Amino acid sequence: MSADGRRLRSEHLWCTFLADSAAQPPRVGFAIGRTVGPAVARNRLRRRLRAIIAASAGSADVPPGWLLVGPRRNIDELSYDQLVTEWATLARQLRRTGDGEPTDS
Repeated sequence: MSADGRRLRSEHLWCTFLADSAAQPPRVGFAIGRTVGPAVARNRLRRRLRAIIAASAGSADVPPGWLLVGPRRNIDELSYDQLVTEWATLARQLRRTGDGEPTDS
């Protein structure tokens, strides 16, 4: 996935996307390391991101394919609404580049 996927970033999140028309709804995995904090913080972030992505997956925001999503920096300081905004930034990039061609954006 990392070799063929499209890499996208926002200020606090990163995403690798691999287009696949058979993956509808989009398949999502999370890469949340220990640098985020203890297991409680990592699991809370995973649950929040899962809910945000699931809410947008039914719309045209996310093209069909495989997603690997992870945090960048200071993600633990963000509120739920700020996470929604961060995901919206990535979703806009996904819509613009949903053709699946690899890039190092």
